This record gives sequence, structure tokens and C-alpha cells, in this order.
Amino acid sequence: MTAPMRFDGTPSECRGFLVHVDIHFKLNPQMFFSDIAKVGFIINHLSGRALTWATPLWEAEKPIIRDYKEFIAELQRTFNPTRKATVAGKSLFRIRQGNRTVSDYAIEFKTLISDVNWTNETLVLAFMEGLSESLMHELAPRKLPEVLCELIDYCIDLDNQIRDRRTPRKTKRPLPRLAPVFQAPPRELSPPSEPMQLGRTRLTEEERTRRFREGLCLYCGLGGHVRFQCPTRPKMHDKPENYRT
Repeated sequence: MTAPMRFDGTPSECRGFLVHVDIHFKLNPQMFFSDIAKVGFIINHLSGRALTWATPLWEAEKPIIRDYKEFIAELQRTFNPTRKATVAGKSLFRIRQGNRTVSDYAIEFKTLISDVNWTNETLVLAFMEGLSESLMHELAPRKLPEVLCELIDYCIDLDNQIRDRRTPRKTKRPLPRLAPVFQAPPRELSPPSEPMQLGRTRLTEEERTRRFREGLCLYCGLGGHVRFQCPTRPKMHDKPENYRT
């Protein structure tokens, strides 16, 4: 078992230190068969002002180092003189739930009631006094358990229900179905339409495509030149082309 942490004289840590020491002694009785062995172990785990207080007692071999119970009592009177019941009683009527969960508030409340000897009715009153206003409003029309432990469980369940109602639920929305994108099949590149020619028949699409592929003039059908260079084409149609035929 792990040895107790060193105690430096901090009042709030005195009680926990002594509990840890007591457990260590009870789990290892063969190692601490005498009071002086127990006191020596405690002094060996003191530091700071606590060690400063105990050192002269050990060096002078005061009778107190051979009396474990008296040594513990003196240690408590020196470093934790306040009565536990008085402190706990004041705290019980002072603590509040606030924005905490009832579960968290109840943990602190139960920690304090271990040091007092109050009746169940008084403890119920103290517990109710510390609840939040919103929860008290919910409890007002209800019949409540009269036993403290049952009341605490009831309030925890109710508080959890209220918090669940206040938490926005995430709804799974179906993803929008996108309409398929229509892609027209690629069209074969064809030359621009030849304007209507006086006294000439308009070329069919097949003929225009053939002339375009074979590099023939779209106007006269011969090779060696393009439409706007065609010698048989009327001059009024002469406009430079941006593509090759």
C-alpha cells in the first residue's frame, strides 16, 4: 500500500492525512505494534511547520511520543482546531446548487453530512434549501419522498429530465437529392453555314462536312483555296474568315 503523503500543517489537509495514516496502520499491524512506532511513522511523514512542531517532542523524548492517541489529539488541536460538526453545520445551510446539476450538488451535501448528527427532517430541510429556484418550481406541485436518500435520488432524476428537455436534439435531415446533370453528346465540329448564294443551291450538311474535312472550298468545291479566296465568289461576300476550311 502506498504510504501517506507528507503533511505540512495545512489545516484542510489534516483530517485526510490522519485517515490515510490510520488505514496504513490497520492494514499493516505487524509493522506498528507499539505507540512509539506509530508516532515515529507519523513524524517521518511530516514536513514544513508540522515537522517543526513535532521535532522538539521527539528530540526531548516527551511522554506524548509514547502515547499514539494523545499525539494525534494534540496534532489535531494544533493544526485543525475547529470542530468538524460546527464547520459542516454552517456549510450545509450555506451551499447552493446554483447552475450545477443536482448530482454534483448532492455530492457536496453528502460529504458534509458525514460530520453532523442531524435528524432526517433537518437534513431534508437543508437539502431543499440549497436547490435552485427553477427546480423548486418543478417540485412545488409534487408529492416528495420524506427520506433524504430517496429525495436526493428523486431530485437527481427530475433534474436530468429537465436538462434533457432543454437540450436541442439533433435531427438527421436527408441529404438533398441533386438532379442529374444532363450532358449533351459531343457534336462533330462542322463548318459554319454558307450564306445563301444567288443562283446556287444551299449545301447539305453532309456535303459541307465533306468539303470541310477534305480542305475544299465551301463555295465552289475545288481545292487550293478557301471560301473567302474563291475566284468565283462574288466580291461583295469578301470577309476574312477566322478559321481554315
